[in-house]
Amino acid sequence: MPKTMKTSEGGKRYPLNMRTTKETRDRLEKAAAESGRSLTQELEFQLERALQFDRTLAAMNKTVEEIQRGNLEAELMRQDYSFERTEYGRIWFPPGFPGDRSPWITPKEKSEK
Repeated sequence: MPKTMKTSEGGKRYPLNMRTTKETRDRLEKAAAESGRSLTQELEFQLERALQFDRTLAAMNKTVEEIQRGNLEAELMRQDYSFERTEYGRIWFPPGFPGDRSPWITPKEKSEK
């Protein structure tokens, strides 16, 4: 009968057999040594953290790509870029972009302004 590991968080532990690359094992061993956890505890910690990340994204109803795009757009605005909405999305212009932007905007969008 396999031994179960009990931790300070309580709860029964169940065996989970898996294979991984040497590089992944080395990274886990290094993280375990740095955190003072056993390899098994570190693996469980990292796995739970990854699952929590997925739950958080699902709760936010966002993808990583949407969050990255939002971060990029916020940085462009901080850098004084401006944009025009088009049927294809936003077109960003650098600070002080000269001239008429209308060639970038479709006739339909011009009538909406």
